[in-house]
Amino acid sequence: MADRKAQKKRRLELEAKIKAGQVGGAFPKSDEAWKAWLKKNTGTKLLKDGSRQQVWKTGESKGEAFDATKGKDLWRQDYYGTKTPMQDLKYLKQLDRDELKIDRLRSNKLRTAASQKDWEGKSLHQLEVDQLEEKLAKEAEELKVGSSYETPTDQLKVNPERKDYKIPGEFKGTQEEFEAKYGVSSEEVVPKKYDQNRANNLDNKVDNSETNYVDLAGGNNAFNDPANQTNGTSTRERLTAREKMRAQNVERFGGGEAGEWHVSKLEERNQAFQDAKGGGKEAMAEFRKDYGENLGSYLRNEKLKIDPKKKKKVNVNKSKVA
Repeated sequence: MADRKAQKKRRLELEAKIKAGQVGGAFPKSDEAWKAWLKKNTGTKLLKDGSRQQVWKTGESKGEAFDATKGKDLWRQDYYGTKTPMQDLKYLKQLDRDELKIDRLRSNKLRTAASQKDWEGKSLHQLEVDQLEEKLAKEAEELKVGSSYETPTDQLKVNPERKDYKIPGEFKGTQEEFEAKYGVSSEEVVPKKYDQNRANNLDNKVDNSETNYVDLAGGNNAFNDPANQTNGTSTRERLTAREKMRAQNVERFGGGEAGEWHVSKLEERNQAFQDAKGGGKEAMAEFRKDYGENLGSYLRNEKLKIDPKKKKKVNVNKSKVA
């Protein structure tokens, strides 16, 4: 129960931080914060061949070539308090929706009273709610993978057949200590192939001076674009058809955090509608109250929450009497 209270509090904090970072329209505060972080933690190094390279000027890697992926993770950790803000928010929202849905169904006295009994005398309605709760819990576990709430055993629970698991962070200790802590062999979680590839990537320091250089005044926008920052690995083969369609929708609505916000709002409203459909007139009335009469009005209201200065224009001519 204490964990759920902490998770609900964290969801409100994270949602507020993400909304605050989106204020500014084409020049959101989060972009300004990212540029300020780059200016503080990176600098330009002139190489012997006359080319320039962006390097770390803080931390353990001081003077070494700047790793954009690592840098973005560190910035998100500083700015949002997590390296995976969107995935964390999606997971926490799903927990809240599931909890609300189960509570409504379980506390429905009319359905419980009208429900038939099973062979042991138990309410079939309550048994069906138990099954639904278990199903929703498994779906939430899938969203948990890839978030900051993930543990080394979560991927094993979601897909026991997979062998390409990665530990979030590095475990400092022996294999016996790892097994005692997580209840699973480290060889099952992180295969030797992944360890070897990771070691090769750390040792393989490519110069790429021309592409690594960033003009902090804004001369190299392609580098500053998070969509262009990768660690050299491809995830296209792992995307499902649903994930590909979602990524296309994110790009369709502006890409980046703005597109992610738009798609997340569409998903949130649709999920709330699906939950309200089975709850009768009262549930639908509550849905319209929280999410508006239509999608357009809902999105406009959500944008006003982000930037309350944007108010509807009033046509003065209409108020004049002929």
